[in-house]
Order: sequence, then structure tokens, then C-alpha cells
Amino acid sequence: MFSHLCSSTLAFSERIFDTVEHYWNSDEFKGIIWSGIAVFFVLSGFYIELTRLEILPVHKLPVSPLYSIHLAFTAVLVVEVIELILSLSRSFSVSVGKQLEIFSLILLRQAFEVLSRVDDIQADFSSAGEHSFQLSAMMPALEHGIGLMLVEVVCALGIFALLAFYDRIHVSRKIISVEENERSFIRLKKLTALLLLCVFIAFAVLGSISLYEGDEGFSLFKNFYLALIYADILLILISYRYNNSYALIFRNSAFAACTLLVRLALSAPPILGALLGLFSAALLPGIMYCYNCAVEPYGREPH
Repeated sequence: MFSHLCSSTLAFSERIFDTVEHYWNSDEFKGIIWSGIAVFFVLSGFYIELTRLEILPVHKLPVSPLYSIHLAFTAVLVVEVIELILSLSRSFSVSVGKQLEIFSLILLRQAFEVLSRVDDIQADFSSAGEHSFQLSAMMPALEHGIGLMLVEVVCALGIFALLAFYDRIHVSRKIISVEENERSFIRLKKLTALLLLCVFIAFAVLGSISLYEGDEGFSLFKNFYLALIYADILLILISYRYNNSYALIFRNSAFAACTLLVRLALSAPPILGALLGLFSAALLPGIMYCYNCAVEPYGREPH
């Protein structure tokens, strides 16, 4: 009875997941999404400008014209996060690379956010200019100004380069030899991804409400990455049921550690966070290279 219930639940969740994935990956739906983001970018720019000119009532949102870029990047990140969630059903090694891709885009978004605070940047440098030979006096400008933006852009570029190298050495391998077990594992991954998607939608709603109310205390992506850590650990534990080889356990656990580093990077001070993300991206090629060396000499079939 229990086995039948579990099987029915997995089959039902798989149908829902496959339907969502089918519509999400369709060219027509993609066109609607990206057209909607473009329209959102233009309208948010108009809204902010009209607010800045006091034609519309002043709201709690920043009134810098460049803040619309920040909002547009946030919308792009939401799309990328959904892509990441859907990729969980395919390959753990692919999804961890997607996590770092999203973090690099978060760094670029934060760089644009710095540009939206041009007045604050000018004030910081003006204040620092009075004490030009004192490093401590320059730190506010570096932390909140152009220096911070440069660090974030350079780290984003470094992550991009490391992920390109990771993709070159990445080899997909079949970790489950029995076809029936592999089918069951894929269904469990789809159920996990579907639950994570529901969690992300809930976080997105809460984040939108907080943004509208001018409360910046709720971070959509920090909370999502925390949920993602739990999802990664759950998938690792599930995979042990089908393959408990040391090399695979180490690889997946190390990938989960990279996700944890990204989560810490999102909570760390800006410059330290960017460097933590870069370090996490640097670990991926090393983990994959060591895993390839551990597996290939024993003639295990690639997947």
C-alpha cells in the first residue's frame, strides 16, 4: 500500500514537472518571458523617472534612473534560478555550475546597484579626498563606490572564465547501472526540484512584497540558496541509495560545499563575498579533475 502510494506520488509529480519543463523550454514561452522583462525594464525606468520628477507620488523605492537596471537584472536572475531548479533533474554536476553562473550575475547586478547610488559614491570620494593619504579614509569609497564595483566585475569575469574551463573538463557519467533504479532516481529528483520551485515562488512573493514596502531586509537569493543547500544534501543522500562509491560521495559533497560557500558569499561583506564566490568557482574544475582521475582508471562507463 505504502509502496503504491509513493509510486503514484512520484508519477504524479513527474507529470507536473514534465509539463512545467515543456512549457518553460518552448520558444513561444521564452519569447513571452524575455519580451516581458524588456517591457518591465522600460516601464520601471519611466516610473522611477516620473517619481524623481515628482509627477508621481514618491515611493520607498530608490529614485535613481539606473535602479531600473537593477530591477531588470533581478528579473533575469529569477529566470536563471528557475532554469537552475529545472536542471536539478538532469545532472548534479551541471546544476552546481549553474549555481555559480547565477552568482556571477548577482555580482554584476550589485555592480549596477552601485551605479544607482552615484550621489553616495561622489560624497564618499569627496570626503576621502580630504584625507587622500589615509587608507582608512578611503575605505568608505572603496566599500560603497567604484572600487567595490570593479572588484565585483572582475570577480564575475573570473567566475565566467573558470566555469568555461569547468565545462571543458566536465564529463557526464552514468552513476546508476540498473535502468529501473535510474528511472526511480530521476523521479525523486523531479519531485525535489518541484518542491524547491514552490519554495522559490513563495520566496519571490515575499521578496516582492518587501521590495514594494521598501523593506530591504528580506533577500530573495540568500533565502533561496539556503533552501538549495538542503535540496542538494537531500539529493546526495538519495543518490547513496543507488551508488555509494567513495569518489561519487566525495564529488557530490564537495559540490554541496561549493553551494555553501556561495551562500556564505551572499551574506558576507561585498568584497569578501565576491572573493568567496570566485574561490568557490575555482574549486569546481579541481573537484571535477580529481573525480575524473579517480574514476577513469577503473574503466567505469561514462554517463
